Amino acid sequence: MASLALKFSATHRDLVHDAVFNYHGKRMATCASDHSVKVWELQEDGTWGVTATIKEHAGSIWKVDWAHPEFGQLLASCSGDGTIVIYEEQTDTSQTKDERGGWFVVQKLLDSRVSVESLEFAPKHLGLKLATCSTDGVVRIYDAPDAMQVSNWSLHEDFKVFGDGTYGSSLSWCSSRSSSLMVAVGCKSKSTTEKRHDMHIQIWETYLSRKLTLAEGIGLRVSEDVSDVAFAPSLGRKYYLLAATCSNFFRIWKLTPTNGEKRYETELELNHEHSLKFFRVSWSGTGTAVAATSSDNSILIWQADYDGKWHLMD
Repeated sequence: MASLALKFSATHRDLVHDAVFNYHGKRMATCASDHSVKVWELQEDGTWGVTATIKEHAGSIWKVDWAHPEFGQLLASCSGDGTIVIYEEQTDTSQTKDERGGWFVVQKLLDSRVSVESLEFAPKHLGLKLATCSTDGVVRIYDAPDAMQVSNWSLHEDFKVFGDGTYGSSLSWCSSRSSSLMVAVGCKSKSTTEKRHDMHIQIWETYLSRKLTLAEGIGLRVSEDVSDVAFAPSLGRKYYLLAATCSNFFRIWKLTPTNGEKRYETELELNHEHSLKFFRVSWSGTGTAVAATSSDNSILIWQADYDGKWHLMD
């Protein structure tokens, strides 16, 4: 049975939108509608303390993410003000530390003129890349070709998600080393009255192309607005697991690559309907457990058994 391990004040002055641990789980970053990013560290007594408060945005901050530590201590955040900010922690002791705690802005990405809804750093083996999606319907991939020069970022590629009036609200990289470059994009519709298509979860990949193209005919078939999507860690599996949260259901699909005309065989592994709205989804490090948050302030956790069947934990 899952139990509450620790509860503490986030110290933000408005709604908290995201909280993410770093690679080692010893640090955490949070962001909120108070226009700030906070960095936390796990103390020796088991409590969490704020070590930095950074204010570089002029609007609510929707998402924050850590880069792999191989590239140093890097954070990125995106906001309703249309900007993406990349921060680096610098250990130069000659600099006087303030509430920022040694974190400095190394780049601001300004290509979007509208709200940037989500972002995520790529898996380590793909290099220092950052994927973002905005309410203009465009997904942008940035990269820093020289990991030693983290202030030099450029727009590597961009594409518009499928469907008029549709925009990306969330995204997730596939971490498998055996796959082509692959990004899942969860979408929402700007209009609540127009007829919706059933491709609100889209897979974009570099299969047979150097550019990301839409993988068609996968059969995920979701017409509801998508709150979040997440690929499970691959860990050598011959298939991919993709989880998504929507207005009133949580689903897991199994995507198995094929050599035929159909790019993937798709199986619906789990379909859990809920009377309340689902929000975020997050996988365990092994991809054998997954959690989703809902609007009644609860967290639902599913665990896979040895046969690959998913069970909701009490």
